[in-house]
Amino acid sequence: MGDDVELSSPATATSPATEKPRRDRWGHPVRTASAACAAAIDAYYEAVLAYGRGRVAAALRAPLLDPSCALANALAAHALASQNPTRASSLLAAAANALGEATSYERMVFRAISCLMGSNKDEDAAIQMHVEVFFFPSSFSWYFLIRFIRAELKKMVFVE
Repeated sequence: MGDDVELSSPATATSPATEKPRRDRWGHPVRTASAACAAAIDAYYEAVLAYGRGRVAAALRAPLLDPSCALANALAAHALASQNPTRASSLLAAAANALGEATSYERMVFRAISCLMGSNKDEDAAIQMHVEVFFFPSSFSWYFLIRFIRAELKKMVFVE
């Protein structure tokens, strides 16, 4: 992903409702008219897999590139939740406003993240929703699981 994207203002794009959904790096449908937004979402996934290094910056880039992308706003809200709950809440509200044009995958991710934030946290529901996202049809989430297990095993090996 290039660094030549202007981050001070949102990208202008055609209505995402008129666009065919793009696919993220795992093959999930994402409703965005911005290729740069889709690339920023992929960069967020890469940052998460790199043990979280740079994940907040990567997550915050996507909604700047397409403020109407539900997934971009939901992932940014999740990444920012512990550092800036107020901003995270506004990002989650933006994701909620975009759900009408969101794909079923984006709606599932939104529901899973919503269970983790705000005054109505429900950890049991969050776990159930994350399992549903994990087993989303044609998901490459098994790759996430393998990477997670590998990372956890590395931690155990290096713990004294």
